[in-house]
Amino acid sequence: MYESMDDAPDEARERDVMAGTGSNVSAHEAEIELRFGKVYGLKEVAEMFGISLRQVQAHVDDGSLVAVNVGRGDERRDLRVLEGDLEGFVRRRKTAAVTAAAFARPKTRTRAVTTSTPSSGYAERRAARLAQREGL
Repeated sequence: MYESMDDAPDEARERDVMAGTGSNVSAHEAEIELRFGKVYGLKEVAEMFGISLRQVQAHVDDGSLVAVNVGRGDERRDLRVLEGDLEGFVRRRKTAAVTAAAFARPKTRTRAVTTSTPSSGYAERRAARLAQREGL
């Protein structure tokens, strides 16, 4: 039909490309789908990590989480996070076992309370403490 695909009109090239995929979408849409994979909204990201939407927005604002603005400018932002960018965020934020151990809470030590007699009540112990203070 055509000597080479370069000589063919755009419509013929798209038809030939899409015939191999068995899809009804245009070549441009199929190419975008292959490049980006899964795309998440900020609410979905917040639910996946179990954090608030404001925390996700803060990560986007400080640049630690890369997002794509598919809205109409800065005033009407509509942000999406690509799967690859989300994986990169997780990879950068992972902590090693040694680092995580440093943030572990230390064990609390219990303080032994001494009493004069095992059967003495609160009022008797308080009276003994007050008497001891007056004697000093």
